[in-house]
Amino acid sequence: MVTFKENNPCHTERILLVRVGALGDTIMALPVAQALKTKTPCSSIEFLCSKNTGSLIELSPHINQVYTLHHRNIPYGFSREKQKLARQLSEQKYSQIVLMESSPRFLKLLSKSDLTKINSYVEFPFDSQLHSIENNLRLAGLKTNLMGSLEIDLNLATSFCYGLEEHIQGLKKPLVGIHPGYGPPRKKSDQTSKLKGWPRSSFIKVSRALQNLGASILITGSKHDLPDANYIANSLQPRQTRILTGKTTLPQLARILSHLDLLISVDSGPAHLCAAVKTPLIVLWGPAKWIETRPISCGATVMILRTHLPCSPCYDQPPMKTCLRNSCMELIRPEEVFSTSQKILNLP
Repeated sequence: MVTFKENNPCHTERILLVRVGALGDTIMALPVAQALKTKTPCSSIEFLCSKNTGSLIELSPHINQVYTLHHRNIPYGFSREKQKLARQLSEQKYSQIVLMESSPRFLKLLSKSDLTKINSYVEFPFDSQLHSIENNLRLAGLKTNLMGSLEIDLNLATSFCYGLEEHIQGLKKPLVGIHPGYGPPRKKSDQTSKLKGWPRSSFIKVSRALQNLGASILITGSKHDLPDANYIANSLQPRQTRILTGKTTLPQLARILSHLDLLISVDSGPAHLCAAVKTPLIVLWGPAKWIETRPISCGATVMILRTHLPCSPCYDQPPMKTCLRNSCMELIRPEEVFSTSQKILNLP
């Protein structure tokens, strides 16, 4: 799918950004679009992303055109979708292409489009001691002042973001979001038993304690998270609880998150989205590489709560494949999450 925005006759060059990953990865690519637009205001910034994240990328005022790819892992020779996309891209003349991917399959897609001037992680070294945003900026040839490059503009006033405000009307403040999941369960029976999951009982303890201080709880997530959301909600006060799990599009979720006073989430795409819309955030962090991929924000408090086990982070490492119990997540105490929430919300 290709989405066009209003054409600007001042465009003197076209730049293609490519990040066909999960929500969090895509959000961490957005500062590149803004930095490039600031550097060359008359450029046309175009973005190739996954179909799932396309509706969110369209909210960026710095991106003029969006290409989406539904099946990223199908080899080029077997993918009519990629072949069609290659023909579309071959008709364009880009002055710069920033491929924020390390997989050769996307470099092959671009080469099939006869595109050159490509900067990618296939050849450019990714520095594991820098955040992904910094690496993305370096890849695009931009300055890497991390704290000065975090602004992520999303137009939340567009009609695509509306439609769920009635779910929060009448709820007592503060509004606290709970996000227990992060993608399809796959082999696990529920989200909280996965490596990055936090026990449902812990979410319940924190939510109950916050409700006892007058807070309202909104539970967010995809349709895959609905069993966990219902389990948690059944132990909370109904009048102070709303389940938005499986009901929101990404633009709608972005707007809902912007109304919250706090989000408590495991390492997830919505956690990055929360940081992008400048809502205070607590992230419960376990096996992932926190130096590279933690959510960060220039306009809101972001607290990363993690335990310092010798095996953590284990993402993409041998211990991850042999881990039978995610102690790094289980050892994050509900009491610590609650006290951190109190401080952020300024509750007694």
